[in-house]
Amino acid sequence: MSTARRKTTKTASKPTKAAGILSKMHDIEDMPNSCANQYAAEDPAALNRALLDWYDAGHRSLPWRREATDPKQHADVRAYAVWVSEIMLQQTQVERVKEYYVSWMSRWPTVADLANASLEEVREAWQGLGYYRRARFLHEGAQSIVRENGGVCPTDPAGWKQVKGVGDYTAGAISSIAYGCRAAA
Repeated sequence: MSTARRKTTKTASKPTKAAGILSKMHDIEDMPNSCANQYAAEDPAALNRALLDWYDAGHRSLPWRREATDPKQHADVRAYAVWVSEIMLQQTQVERVKEYYVSWMSRWPTVADLANASLEEVREAWQGLGYYRRARFLHEGAQSIVRENGGVCPTDPAGWKQVKGVGDYTAGAISSIAYGCRAAA
């Protein structure tokens, strides 16, 4: 999440233990066990600010983040971008997904474009990512969104969970990232 998309406001506050630990971390997995819980209880707002500042300072530039968080993009385009990236990233390394994602979005920039593709084309574009069922579910999901919603993507987790291959985590991720819903991911 970029600074521009934050709903929290920064206020001047004294540095917390959480901020000190986060400033030394290179990866969120470097956080000591139970650090987040311990410091969230100390000052949840300070932990939130520290985590967001840490992310802003060191996050990787990834193509789906640019599309999914661009306020100039239509919400359906953002949702579709998040959906595609979340499905591609399941059990696949980020570096491998980058080139596939860019190629995929160039070929099928909207859910309607994907729905109109043949399953053979979709499988061919997916070749090398493995777990081909994910590609089939993306294709079937796009077709159902076009058929049942006129190409308009769902805007909440309940709607996304009706899409083939979308579970709780993915539904929450799409809804929170693309639409700003308060949904667990």
